[in-house]
Amino acid sequence: MGRNIYTVKSASNGGYAITGRLVYDGTGKLVRKGQSNWASSGEIDRFVLHLEERNPTSFEYDPIGRVKKTILPTAYEGETTPTIITTAYNSAFETTETHSSGTSKRIVKNASGEILYVEDFASDGSAAKIGFCYDIAGNRTKKSDLNDSNLMSCPNASAGVPTKDVSGKNQAFWSYDAFGKLRAESDPDLGVSSYNYNAFGDLISST
Repeated sequence: MGRNIYTVKSASNGGYAITGRLVYDGTGKLVRKGQSNWASSGEIDRFVLHLEERNPTSFEYDPIGRVKKTILPTAYEGETTPTIITTAYNSAFETTETHSSGTSKRIVKNASGEILYVEDFASDGSAAKIGFCYDIAGNRTKKSDLNDSNLMSCPNASAGVPTKDVSGKNQAFWSYDAFGKLRAESDPDLGVSSYNYNAFGDLISST
């Protein structure tokens, strides 16, 4: 059927790695994905069947093929239950992810799949809201906390970045050149940084 179940490739220090085994259901949807591991040197040149699944992550789907539940493996010794993330599709561009620990996250994306808005809810019901802006090329230009009643405005892509944010909203800004390379950024903790490139696109200085 032409579906990939695992891949062996060269790794660092002369070693080889094998990607986690992929398991599909009868309709071709991925239902389990194992973790990567080291492989023997002979496996790069010949096929060796692997049936074991190393700490697999499992997926369940809704009737139209969207992932509705992700079951992660136990992460450390002593953990008795797996982590489960349930995804609800509120609209074509909005989802709500509910974590088995009790936290949840509402995510709004644009038609290109870029995240525009994230709203995190703690297990006690309190919410933390973060908004994002992008330019026409898909580069992120602004990030801001949204825990007040004010709407977030997106910056003019050609205006550069403002000075270090002191509004208390943890705002960060980015600006790019015509080739999509980062020209400047404004961080609420580190302040403003700028970057210069040569004609080949190599970074030659930063401040």
